[in-house]
This record gives sequence, structure tokens and C-alpha cells, in this order.
Amino acid sequence: MNHEDDAMGRRGGPSLRSEILLLCSLSILMVSVVSGALAYHLLESRLLNQAIADQRSIANQRASLISAYLDDQSNHLIDISQSQTAATSLRTLDDAYAKGVSSAAYTEQDKLNKPHFEAFIDRWHFYDLFLINNRGDVVFTVAHESDFATNLNSGPWRESALADVFRESLQSLSPHQSEFKYYPPSLQPAAFMAVPVVYDHQLWGVIAIQLDTDAFYDVARNLEGLGQSGEIVLGTRSIDGVMVTAPLRGDPDAAFNRIILEESGLGRPILDATRGESGQGAFKDWRGIDVIAAWTFIPGLNWGIVAKIDRSEAMAGLLDIRNGLIAGLLAITLLTLIGVALYTRRITRPLHELTSMAAAMAAGRLDAYPDNVTTGSREITLLSSTFQHMAGQILQHQRGLEDEIRARTADLRRLQAAIEHSDNIVMITNRDAIVEYVNPAFERISGYTSAYAIGRPASVVKSGEMDISFYRDMWDTILAGQNWNSLFINRNRAGDLYEVEQVISPISNDDGEITGFVSVQRDVTHERAERQQMEHAQRLESLGVLAGGIAHDFNNLLTAIMGNAGLARAEMDTDSTLATRLDNIEKASQRAADLCKQMLAYSGKGRFVVEAINISQLVREMTELLQVSIAKHVTLQSDLPDDIPLIDADRSQMQQIIMNLIINASEAIAPPHGLIRIRTGTIEATPAYLASTYLDEQLPADNYVFIEVSDDGSGMDAATKAKLFDPFFTTKFTGRGLGMSAILGIVRGHRGAIKVYSEPGKGSTFKVLLPYSRGTRKTVSAEVVKTTSTHAGGLILIVDDEAMVRNAAAQMLKQSGYDVITAENGLLGVEAFKTMHSQIRAVLLDMTMPVMDGKEAFREMRRIQPDVKVILSSGYNELDTTSRFAGKGLAGFIQKPYLIETLRTTLQRALNS
Repeated sequence: MNHEDDAMGRRGGPSLRSEILLLCSLSILMVSVVSGALAYHLLESRLLNQAIADQRSIANQRASLISAYLDDQSNHLIDISQSQTAATSLRTLDDAYAKGVSSAAYTEQDKLNKPHFEAFIDRWHFYDLFLINNRGDVVFTVAHESDFATNLNSGPWRESALADVFRESLQSLSPHQSEFKYYPPSLQPAAFMAVPVVYDHQLWGVIAIQLDTDAFYDVARNLEGLGQSGEIVLGTRSIDGVMVTAPLRGDPDAAFNRIILEESGLGRPILDATRGESGQGAFKDWRGIDVIAAWTFIPGLNWGIVAKIDRSEAMAGLLDIRNGLIAGLLAITLLTLIGVALYTRRITRPLHELTSMAAAMAAGRLDAYPDNVTTGSREITLLSSTFQHMAGQILQHQRGLEDEIRARTADLRRLQAAIEHSDNIVMITNRDAIVEYVNPAFERISGYTSAYAIGRPASVVKSGEMDISFYRDMWDTILAGQNWNSLFINRNRAGDLYEVEQVISPISNDDGEITGFVSVQRDVTHERAERQQMEHAQRLESLGVLAGGIAHDFNNLLTAIMGNAGLARAEMDTDSTLATRLDNIEKASQRAADLCKQMLAYSGKGRFVVEAINISQLVREMTELLQVSIAKHVTLQSDLPDDIPLIDADRSQMQQIIMNLIINASEAIAPPHGLIRIRTGTIEATPAYLASTYLDEQLPADNYVFIEVSDDGSGMDAATKAKLFDPFFTTKFTGRGLGMSAILGIVRGHRGAIKVYSEPGKGSTFKVLLPYSRGTRKTVSAEVVKTTSTHAGGLILIVDDEAMVRNAAAQMLKQSGYDVITAENGLLGVEAFKTMHSQIRAVLLDMTMPVMDGKEAFREMRRIQPDVKVILSSGYNELDTTSRFAGKGLAGFIQKPYLIETLRTTLQRALNS
């Protein structure tokens, strides 16, 4: 209440008219409440009685429908049994059954009779129909489930409801019906009716039907008249209470699965109904919810039936009535109060309007006064006019100021929005470099909040990477009023370095005096890192191509060396003094071949023998072998779960990865003691995670199996990590520097990735990621296997551009009993094959040749002779090479360099294939 109201209250109390209006309002309200309460209780009683009567009618109707349905099905069965067709069909099918259900006689009778009985099923909606002879043999069914061709007296279903009604009907020579029970052949609850087949004063057997459970439930569970919450509950007595025998509205799977326990105190209506009682009322049902229900007993099934509806839904109309009564009372009260308010407003309105106008002017709202004030006394009218004139003059001046402020504010907001949404850091400091403002980009990049940075020196992000002379030049420049543009290396809150291209500009006042500085910084950390990563990947790729090419060419040379050494050994006496020298040549050649394999592994073109591998099991085998190879002061711990997904990988190359990583870790640990941890597992690699690994260029985000080897050794600095996988880079006094390079190539060949964590003095961790096995079991192997040779001999065509390889292979084949012709490129090889293909038994074909390569030569030879046997020879790996010939009939593959035994075995296998 304002001051004017206080003054009016002190000058006098309420008027007599106000008191009378208030007393009338209270009296009307009291009478309305009492009348409404009496009407509400009367209507509640009527609605409850009507709901009970509705449920009693529904329960009796559904019980009658169920009984009528059962009677109809029984009458239909009796009609069928009394027909001559039933007796004739039973007799002829019984005779045919005696010959076996697979006999032609039975098949013919089944074909003749089945359409007749299928018509009954379609017409009267049976589930199945059975013909059973006097011995209990089920000689015919329409559905042909597992009860067909069984004996109901001795067979597997002798305890079933079907067997019971068969025996009862046969013994009493009258119709019988079973209760619903679970019937295994149909995998659902079922009830049966059986009638003896008596014709011409002779008992031929029994005809039975299986009621269609779904059709029965459609009759029993008709929800018409039961609203949204009502349902029909059917049940039969069980040991602990009542077994629900039909689906429920709230539980479609309740039939013969739900028991309403008697001791629970819930579901009294269905309990009484199964005892043969009838009734109605309001109770809690099996769900514990208040319902209005009616129940009765169904003699034909020995079941009880309950029709019920939630009390809340049945009495929903009462809620509308109650709300209407309350609304009426509120309307009466409101109208009374409105009358009182109008009366008092007429008296006080002029003063209230003048008071509101004065309060609005005091608050600065000069446009809040009304155009006209309600006429009162002459003094009030004059005062109102004066107020309006004064407010108009002030308002006109204020609006001019507000327009100018709005324009300036809009400019500032646009500028602020541009700065706030910029990806570049914007920092404003005073002349002493104390931060006065930073935008959100500063918070995101540096990790410091604006609240933390404001009031502190801009050197909060100083890294110490730039020397004093750098900052001296910067201050000399900006204090001279010039811009400073340079690359800064800063340190974020987490301690990591980041690089920005920064422009610092001085801020001057109207007198030209420098009062502060504004700095705009563009983060270039990721750009530089991505550029360096791309350059490193390109360098590794180039080295891989170079290593693969060198290894391929060197393998050609080794083929000639090893081949000629083998030929020389074969031609010399076993006790010759040259044998030792040939041994040395072969050993040196084999070591060179191993070096080529490492170079091919680095290039990703090593030979793969792919199989599904449990990496935990493989690591476990390797660690047991490597225990003797690692230093005595090193402890090896492992965490190797068995239930890990399989990977498709080359076992020997996985062993090479594990061996190199564990031995490198051991050598990185100095005495007196150290620890190596090796574990396997799975990881969900995101694109961001893969971006921080080696070989992430083409890998999808997915789940990967990992092998992780970590040590607490000396660790690596950034310079060492940058060259870690470069070929021939090593930190050891011994070694060729190809171990880690080979690991990189093997992982590349298996479409995996490597994650490296290492810091000086904190040890190193290598995590190798490998994709899950996709179910492919493609195994490519160039191992020498024993084959059964039919005979050596015949003409072999050798096509290779290297003369030494060509000659060595020719001599090895001649020594093995073959005739040989050679060609120095694919084109000459095709011409030789075209001329002599009828005499040539096989072709030894090089892959990489001038003029015409192996792939094109192979295609031309197959055009001449589709079944030509071609053995491909290459210095690259088998998987990479033969994938180009998949499904094209390649007879074999041999990888250079090879020995005479390998060549002979590969050729014999191809000729025998």
C-alpha cells in the first residue's frame, strides 16, 4: 500500500456498502460449497454402481461367448465324425499307415484326404485335425507336427492332453474336451476335443481337433467396452494361487507364464472366480491397482473370468464434475470480488492515476503517463495537466540522447562480436603490458581464463624460448609507435609450447601519448606440425620406395649368385676343398637375402603368410623364449588377456616386431635394475588419436588390437624420435639400423599404426595397432613343401630380363632333368610360346621387365593356351605380386632369390596341380 492509501486508511474505515458486499460474498460461497459437496458424493455413488453393472454385464457376456465358441467347435467336430467320409478316410488311411508313412499307398491316401480336412480347418478355424485308430496311432494330421505318426498310448506324447481326450473318448464312446495345457509339438498352450468315429455299428477310431489358440483368445480377450485400462483376465487354479491362461493387456506373454499368488492378497476377483464363485465390486487387482471388477466361473474350461477397469478411468467423469463445481464456486467468488473492486475503484481511481504518474516520472519513465486522467475535482484535473506538459518536455530531450547512445552501442557490439568470434587471439594491455582484455580465442589456445589473465602481465604465456635481445627489439619498436610483427613461441597453461604469428600495435590517446597496446595472434602450431608430419611421411615413403627397389634388384643378383653356387656344389665332389668356400658364398648370400627381406619389410612389400592369430598367445610364446635374451637386471611383466579378437597377420613378422621391441627395451635399461611391461588389448581409435600415430594417412577410425611394450629406461629426445624409423639410423654401436624400419614396414603392410611415447629419463612406450580379423583366411606362402612328382622332364620357357638370373635358372632346371628355352622380355617370351606352346610344359615368368611386363605376357599366353602353367618369379612379396593375378589361373609363385631345391619343388607342384 502506498502513502496515499495509508493516508486514506487513517481518515476512515470501509463503507457500509463494502461490508455488505463482503458478507454476501462469504454467504454465497459457503452455500455453494455445501451444495457442491452433497451433489459430488451422490454422483460418485451413481457412477460407481453403473461401472460395476457394466463390468458384470461384460464378464457374463464374455463367459457366454467362450461357452458358445466351445459348443460350436464341439458341434462341428461331431458333424464331421458322423459323416461317412470320416469313417472311410480313417479306415483307408489306417490301412495305408500300416504300410508305412513313406509308402506310395500312404502318400496317395494323404494326398486324396488332406484337401477335404483342410477345408474343415479353414471353415471353422481349427488349429489341427487328427485321425487316430483304435490302437492310438495318429494316422493323419493336417499340420504334420511331431505328434504325427506317433502312438498316444506308448509314444512320446502319451501324457499329453491329446492322449487324454483320445482315451476318454474311446472308452466312453462320447465327445470329450481337454483343458488348455502347454503342448510341445505346437510350442504353445493347446486344448483338444475328441469324438469317436462310429459308422455302421462299428468303432473305427477317434477324430480329434486342436483348437486354434489365437482364435480362442480373440473371443476371450475382446476388449470392447473396457476403455483404455480395462482387460479380461482368465485363469485356472494352481498350487500357489491362479495360473493366468490368456494374454493380458499389460502383459501379452502372461498366458501360462504368470501366477497370481494367493498369499499376495492381490487379485481376489480371479481367485474367487476359479473357486466357482461370482461377484463384483471395487478391489486391488494383481498389479496392486484399484479397479472395478466383476467375475464368474466358466464350467466348460474350469476357468474363472474377470472383467475389470481401472477405477481412475471408470470414475473419470466424476473428476470433470468436481472440476465443474470448483470452477463454479471460483466464478461466483470472482464475480463477487469484482463487484467489490469496481465499487472501491470508482472512489479512488483519480488519486491512484496521479500517484502512478508521479512514481513513473520519479523512475525516469516519462512516457508512462495516460493521455487522460479520470475527472475528479478541479484541482486534480489541473494538477494532471501540469504533470503531462512537464513530462512531455523532458521526454523529448531524453529521446534524442537515447538515439545517439543506441547508435554508438550498436557499433561497439559489432566490434565486440567480431573480436569474440575471431579464431585469432586478441589481447589488450596497458602501457606496462598488464592485460586488460583477452577474447575467447586466448582462453581456448592458452588454457588460461580471462579472469586469470586480466590484471597480470602479458608474460604469463612467456616460454623462455626467445632471448633478451628479441624482447628488447620488440619494446624499442612498439614504444616508438610502430607495429611489431614476428613469430612468438609461447607456453600454455598445461606447459606445452605453441607458436603464433603476432602483430603488436600501440594505442594512443587524443594527445598522441601511448596508453596501451593491442596484440593480434594467429596460432600456427598445428600448421607447422602438420607440414612437418607430411614432410616426414613423404620422406619415409620415398625411402620405402627406394628400399623396395634396391631389394628387388639385389634379389635378382642374389638369385644368380645362389643359383650358380648351388650348381657348382652339385657338380663338384663332396670332399672338394671348394665346398667350404661355396658354403661361405651361400651363407653370405643368405645374409644378404635376409637384409633384402628387412628392406622389403620397411617398404611394406615383405612376404606375408597371413593367418588368424591370437596376439596374446603369440606374445606369451615369444616372451618365454626371449627371457634368456634380455639382460639379467631387467624384469619382464605381461598383461595378456586370452579373450582378445583375432588379427589377420604374418606370424613370423609379428614375432619380429615383438622380438625387436622387447630387445630394444632391454638394451635401453641400464643396471642395476629395470622393468619391461608388455600388454595386449583393444582400443577404439578416433580420428584425432590416429592423427598422432605413424601411418595414419589411410586408416579409418575403428576398433584395433594393440601390442604395447614399455620400459623405464633412458627414453628418447625429440631429435631421436624424429629419426626413429629412418632406415640405417641407429643409436647402437652394432646393428644396421633396420630393426625399427622393418617394424614400420611390417605394420604398414598389415594396415596398422604405431604410437610412440618417450621422454628423456622417463622411458619409452611403443603401441602397435592392428585391425581386427574380418573373417578372411587368405594364406599366401612360399614355403618349400613336399610334393609327389610324376616325372621330371619336358620343355620349360624362362622369361626374365636379367641374363644372370635367366642363365642360373636355366642351368638349375637342366640339372633337374628339364629342357629349357629362354627369352629376355615379355614380348619375346610370348613369341616363343606362340611358336612352341604345344611342347612347353610350364613357363617361369619374371614380373618386372622392359618392353612387355609379366602381367601383359601372362594375359597373351593365356589367349594362346588358356590352361598354360605359369610360375611367377619376383623379388617383391608374394601377396603384393599375386594379388594382381587373383582368379586368373596362376600355377605358382617363387620369390627371388631361390635355391635349386625350391625351384624344383615349385615347378613339380605346378606341373602336378
